[in-house]
Amino acid sequence: MADALLFDFFGTLVSYSPSWTEQGFHKTHAVVRSYGCALEYQQFLDEWSRVISRFAEEAAITDREYSLNEVSEAFLRAVLSRNASAAEVDEVLASYMAEWNTGVTNLDGIPSLLQSLAERYRLAIISNTNEPRLVPHLLEAMGVLSCFQSLTLSIELGWRKPNPAIFTAALDSIGVDASRAIVVGDSYLADYLGAKRSGIRGLLIDPDRLHPIPPKDRLSSVFEIAALLEK
Repeated sequence: MADALLFDFFGTLVSYSPSWTEQGFHKTHAVVRSYGCALEYQQFLDEWSRVISRFAEEAAITDREYSLNEVSEAFLRAVLSRNASAAEVDEVLASYMAEWNTGVTNLDGIPSLLQSLAERYRLAIISNTNEPRLVPHLLEAMGVLSCFQSLTLSIELGWRKPNPAIFTAALDSIGVDASRAIVVGDSYLADYLGAKRSGIRGLLIDPDRLHPIPPKDRLSSVFEIAALLEK
């Protein structure tokens, strides 16, 4: 019997586009142009992709998290041929995040699901994220922040899933042993295997049955979790 549910956020409690460019970033492009950048829109997107890919590739090897603030600094240094001011970095980051968030969509029924689960379990978030304010702000906007006893975010810890450190930190934050917790997520590597390697049961949202997991660990959607836990 589990005492705690550790939820991934992106792809689990909200749908989202993981793309760095497809949401449309015309306002951010205009901001960068106002600083003296001569790149046309597609060139701007290509350069942003090049810079952030470098950070992402290193993170995939080391499990060390990177921040979008670092990405913004490196990007502006590349396109302006100078170090950007803190105000410029902050403005670009705020504009970029506002446009990136247009790809995030709330799932109908999530608030009532979480409120119901919070009556029976300790709930926590365990999320890979490159910006510390993003997940808390989205949870607050959804009206479900109070459902969670803790938020363990890779950007704050420094380690990202599937590294065992982030799972240990999440368990410690709510005072629950690994054997009494369940991780719920949509990533086979980061969530499911990361949890199992840390001695935690994982439930994977895998509606297309793409991954080799036992049927008892597979969810077609997060909304199946209540019925599964009652078995």
